Amino acid sequence: MSTAYPATPLPVKSHSSCPKISDCPESSGPQARLSGGPRIATPGLDALKINFWVDFSNSALLAHLEAAKLKAQSDDVDSEPIALGGYEFNCMRSGTHLFSFRLERGDIRVLLSRRPHTTNIQNCRLEIGSLSCWIPGYNQAYQEFIEMIEFLGGVFTKELLSECHLCADYVGLDIGSAPVADQNYWVTRAKKYSVYYESRNLTGVDIGKGGKLMLRVYDKIREIKTHSRHKIDTFLFLWGIGDIDCTPVTRFEFQVKRKALHQFRIEGKDAPIKTLVDLNTSLSSLWAYLTTEWVRLTAAPVDRKNKHQTRVASHEYWTELMNADFAGSIPVFRRTGSSLCDLPSLKLQMAGIGMTIAAALGQSKDDVESIITFSQDAIEGTIRGLSRNKIDFTKRMARKINRVVPFRDAQSQETEEIG
Repeated sequence: MSTAYPATPLPVKSHSSCPKISDCPESSGPQARLSGGPRIATPGLDALKINFWVDFSNSALLAHLEAAKLKAQSDDVDSEPIALGGYEFNCMRSGTHLFSFRLERGDIRVLLSRRPHTTNIQNCRLEIGSLSCWIPGYNQAYQEFIEMIEFLGGVFTKELLSECHLCADYVGLDIGSAPVADQNYWVTRAKKYSVYYESRNLTGVDIGKGGKLMLRVYDKIREIKTHSRHKIDTFLFLWGIGDIDCTPVTRFEFQVKRKALHQFRIEGKDAPIKTLVDLNTSLSSLWAYLTTEWVRLTAAPVDRKNKHQTRVASHEYWTELMNADFAGSIPVFRRTGSSLCDLPSLKLQMAGIGMTIAAALGQSKDDVESIITFSQDAIEGTIRGLSRNKIDFTKRMARKINRVVPFRDAQSQETEEIG
């Protein structure tokens, strides 16, 4: 028998410290098809984890969970069914690291602890799995969770994103038909690169660090059939195909974890992406950064010896992927360490100077690619000229670093390298 606490329907109300999530833009559905070829489908989030600080001082929720947890332990079962504000969960017999209580329903997991909300460590966590991210949607799952906790007497005082997975699926694209397994076709800031095979068949590629920022390219059909057969009907519906065995699907999935996520700053207020509202309003810009500045699949092998990586054209599949339709276009930029300079303004200044150089060299006003190439050539040539005097060049860079990198970040600032 489940324990009720209380079982009446939830009233409709939004998170007191955040705009109602239903007011935020949603990602759209299937994209346009490449002429005669594969098409992009399901651009959006495939996993989401959010930390919260909640004041439970006027709520009996934690005491109620303690009773359910003890009952599961005394009955020697893995969990005790429990009703919370009209929602049924399994209260697990054991907690997890940092959390005393673990509630599970489908692929939704809620973690809670007795820690006061005034500490530096969160006392509540929401984890939304793949299926719930798509149906009914991560925004709805988030909103219902907020309403449930507030209905049960909890008061939210802080929210902080912990992890999100941005993805898009290529329906009709076999993973082996694109040069993703050849490192020479990738331009990336990441240092780690791994390729996976099974029975000599390519199954996936990982680029980047699993604990921070990573791109996973993998055979989605194989992954579902091997590990997640319960997802087959849902994804066949989302992809608009009728048979799991008749059409290949390759997934491109960026896993952005807390350390990387909080480096992205929202232009205009120079604040990090902290809440789901922040993420929703900047999804398109975040995807643009990931697919243009952080990693890119090229149409031809990269000539790393001559340092002309930025000039290599993108692969046609990647170009289509870059244009996947995500909502939320508020610009973001990534700051890997604290800085005492205005990076957005410096970027605009550099772009203006580059355009002036291109104009002086007689470039057409609407030939964007030539404008970029000539401005890059001018800057690269000048920097290479200065670098011929290695001692003087190193001192110049040391002076600039000392001007813009605070003392507290000098040792911890991470440097990522192209290629």
